[in-house]
Amino acid sequence: AEESTGIIGQVPDLEYEGKAYLVGTRAKAARLHRSSMHASRTHTVEYRVLALSMLAQLCPEGSEDCRIVTGLPVAHLTADAPLVREQLKGTHRFIYQGQPRVIKVTQVDIIPQPVGCYYTIREEVGEALVGIVDVGFFTSDFVLCQKSGVVKDKSTSEMIGCQGFCQEVRDKIYESFRIDLTIWDVEGLLKAGEFIRGGKAYD
Repeated sequence: AEESTGIIGQVPDLEYEGKAYLVGTRAKAARLHRSSMHASRTHTVEYRVLALSMLAQLCPEGSEDCRIVTGLPVAHLTADAPLVREQLKGTHRFIYQGQPRVIKVTQVDIIPQPVGCYYTIREEVGEALVGIVDVGFFTSDFVLCQKSGVVKDKSTSEMIGCQGFCQEVRDKIYESFRIDLTIWDVEGLLKAGEFIRGGKAYD
């Protein structure tokens, strides 16, 4: 998400509290993206902007009784859950793609992020104990689940994720070609599987 600076001439995706924002692929295409990737992103304005954009798509007519279920890394669940609830709960008034929206969030449930994966297969696995490894940007979660819920004393997080690998790729490209890429650029290269320079492709 990126606020109004630099988007003159473009119709904003979302207007909130007197500021205009481009969201998602439009922000990335304009190279104005500034969404935080750090662990404390739940404290930021852009976290709320992205959440409101999601709600606007899920509730195109608005809603007076919206319940949100979202996730956090296991290591941040206790400390950050109250902050997330504070960001999301309440009545939100904003403009999305030119249309005024009013969405009232009455309940926010927060679960460990990997549990969402478990819910997609729980009918298939029945009573079985299921281990889930969720590699994120800054953290990797290791969670054990069964039908009764998360096995808390067997679940944990480690402060290691995709960031370190992306940073290594970024540093190597700068060392070899003196090109200063963003993490977003590196993400695109990893998806493409190659880096092209001077007509030559590098894996």
